[in-house]
Amino acid sequence: RQRKNRIHMIRDGDRAVSDMDKIFATCTRHFKDLLTDNAGTGLLPSNVSP
Repeated sequence: RQRKNRIHMIRDGDRAVSDMDKIFATCTRHFKDLLTDNAGTGLLPSNVSP
């Protein structure tokens, strides 16, 4: 019974990690868009690429 529970927990953990990857990818894309939008306003030097 305990081994079965552990496998179940690992599977849930994998699902959580994949959700976090999706959230992180979305946040990164949004952040890069913000940086690109603000690149001309002096927020970042133009020679720095994220």
